[in-house]
Amino acid sequence: VVITNIEILGGIVDLDSTPGKGTITQIKLPLTLAIIPSQIAAVSDEKYAIPQVNLDELLRIPASEVKTRVEKVGDASVVRLRGELLPLLDLTKVLGIEKNFIDPDTDTEHPDRRENIADRRSKQLEETDEGNIEETTDDSPERETEDRRYHASSALNISVVSAGAFKYGLVVDELLDSEEIVVKPVGRHLKKCQAYAGATIMGDGRVALILDISSLAQMANLTAITKKKSMQKAKNEKGDPASEKVALLTFRNAESEYFAAPLNLVERIERIKLADIEEVSNRKVVQYRGGALPLYEISQAADVKPLPIREQQEVIVFNVKNKELGLMVTPPVDALEIALEIDESTLKQSCITGSMIINEKTTLLIDIFEFMKEMNPEWFERDVEAKKQLTKKGGEKTILFAEDSAFFRNQVKSFMTDEGFIVLEAEDGRIAWELLKERSANIDIIVTDLEMPNMDGFELTKKIKSTPEYSHFKVIALTSLASESHIQKGRKVGIDEYEIKLDREKLMKLIKRYLNL
Repeated sequence: VVITNIEILGGIVDLDSTPGKGTITQIKLPLTLAIIPSQIAAVSDEKYAIPQVNLDELLRIPASEVKTRVEKVGDASVVRLRGELLPLLDLTKVLGIEKNFIDPDTDTEHPDRRENIADRRSKQLEETDEGNIEETTDDSPERETEDRRYHASSALNISVVSAGAFKYGLVVDELLDSEEIVVKPVGRHLKKCQAYAGATIMGDGRVALILDISSLAQMANLTAITKKKSMQKAKNEKGDPASEKVALLTFRNAESEYFAAPLNLVERIERIKLADIEEVSNRKVVQYRGGALPLYEISQAADVKPLPIREQQEVIVFNVKNKELGLMVTPPVDALEIALEIDESTLKQSCITGSMIINEKTTLLIDIFEFMKEMNPEWFERDVEAKKQLTKKGGEKTILFAEDSAFFRNQVKSFMTDEGFIVLEAEDGRIAWELLKERSANIDIIVTDLEMPNMDGFELTKKIKSTPEYSHFKVIALTSLASESHIQKGRKVGIDEYEIKLDREKLMKLIKRYLNL
């Protein structure tokens, strides 16, 4: 009955059963009749929708830099993005679309015959025997070295996308607006077209197909590249287990003040006009998606300079306690993955957890959760009441927490104690194992880091799950960046759940759910 109904919806059921261990059931359903935020992109005369859940960032390479920024690795075009090589996928080639370009001098459309993304167009358009006009792409030594590609229309527009193990740059002609679209299933005659996850009808009545990011990667044969990168990344991580990386969003407040916040808390980044900001009840707000978005600046809670006044204001939208709020910042805003080496004392203050050097600049790490607690204490009144109820019941729960990083250990411990839990700390898996043997009767749940000296989180979990008297304990693994390989390895040893280290709200919800609180 289940399979029949799922197949009617166009879905798939996969069963992976291991005798004596259990069965994993995966149900995949198409995006049907849902409203999703998406980025609209154009290729030739067609429009396509890229789901924002797959969209990491947008990259525009100026025309004059294309030749130097785009490199060739084997047969693949790549671009170097923050020290890593990102494979590029030309959407026209994958979908088999005839690519055209507009001559900026004559405003006429011509076929684009370039074989490679970084090739230059000739200024000469030659007439073929059939009477058609074609461009030349002569890159011979006699050609002048100065790149003639100087028009803005020749800039390279890239959507950096990811799905599962795949991360690549999708090259399109134009990046249009960000829109919320109504998803409709594709017709039967298009069901075998793997590149599309659905379709939508745009405001002008035209149909735009929704791209399936994972399927596009498989169609372009990026699997081999991704595996090679994953193996190299695993090799590097194994060589330096202490260099655990986290995803951060960096930005400025005043011109000389640099800040960073956990990327996983960021909903989106908006640019608003200063004239659109209203002041209501001594609070700044802006009309946003049918409601009012409260706006703040860091100087309201921390001892930093006031935000400079600009005609246009960058706003980072965070989601805390299921409420959206906007933090006004100064650009540039950038996302990066970096190994944390934090000074927890020198520049620590209210809402600032510490500092570190990023791109040769002293950067302050802002605690968004504490910042919003300072700005909106009423959002947290329910948490205070829940803590009282937990204590009143005499049901104080004890968490065994294993983490080798002092910074993360202090941060996460504060999350737990603020909620009324008792925390037993361990600096590595071996100490956690000894604490479990000594005080198992008082422990209710185990939270562990993965990368630790002496005994890592995988080995600790394996020992717990393979020991009958401890196998009933739920184990939550904390990680900075949970990769698919880590998750698969964790499932084999018995890890019950993964969570990002600095996502306080999700971690506490997960712990309470497992403890039936």
